Amino acid sequence: MCGIFGFSLVRELHESDVGIGLKQLDSLSHRGPDGQGHASFDEHGVFIGHCRLSIIDTSERASQPMSRGRFTIAHNGEIYNFVELRESLEKKGVKFTTDSDTEVLINAWRKDGSGCLAVLDGMFAFALFDGEVTNLVTDPFGEKPLYVIQHDEGVYYASEPAALIKLLGLRFKPTEFELAAFLTLGFIPGSGTGFNRLQRVEPGSHIVITEGKITRTTRYWIPVDPVVPSGKPKPVSEFQIDMVNEALIDSLKVRLRSDVPMSIFLSSGVDSTLIAAIAAKEFATDIPAITVGFAGTSVHDESESASAI
Repeated sequence: MCGIFGFSLVRELHESDVGIGLKQLDSLSHRGPDGQGHASFDEHGVFIGHCRLSIIDTSERASQPMSRGRFTIAHNGEIYNFVELRESLEKKGVKFTTDSDTEVLINAWRKDGSGCLAVLDGMFAFALFDGEVTNLVTDPFGEKPLYVIQHDEGVYYASEPAALIKLLGLRFKPTEFELAAFLTLGFIPGSGTGFNRLQRVEPGSHIVITEGKITRTTRYWIPVDPVVPSGKPKPVSEFQIDMVNEALIDSLKVRLRSDVPMSIFLSSGVDSTLIAAIAAKEFATDIPAITVGFAGTSVHDESESASAI
């Protein structure tokens, strides 16, 4: 988990704008205690800030925002298949100076533009300035949050809404739909937040900001509609089970890449149990497991089952 805060104004940056950016970036320091940095492009009215939680290549050389050529990026998340992507880019002549997944990401964009999004396997939200426009991108499932607002002064964005709410003095005024949805579902679906004009960037989205204005919003990935079987469901074959198992192994293999200690959040449910079992069996990985227990109740306490697993 890292923190991103930035903006693209309709005018050039003033010294006070950078000070405002640094102050709001400080409010996200809990998201990234391992480092903090910023980049500003005065004539373009662009400020990009980043709070870092180091996972891949914890050295200072992998700090962010990271610049390569005319491109600058602030990235929250992980690109799981960065090793394979790096090998592909190196074959095309791309040189690397770090072991980080962020450098792979920025070089992939330099090489293929937004076309690189089709080959990324990861959870991410990032802001990338290419010298002309700012690109905001979220992963296909929206695992990493990003919030954006079109304001009179320009476009502001952050990993958490609190930084934008405080800065711009936003008031919570949910629509009838948002209020009904929250009371019914426990959350507000879609891009709504209950704050006027403040939007949650939807999963699989690519937003282009030009001179302080959102000029394009596209969905580069949309899930396929599920196929609902008609009649009696067919039994699952051994071949299908093997396919799922191999997919899980391949998926976990790249997700276990880390330069810092890891743990499994083991609830004893199906998902975390499969992850723990595959990690132990296929990779002989000794990863500690963490389980949350609740004293005085057995309804939500899975610690005994988790211990057995």
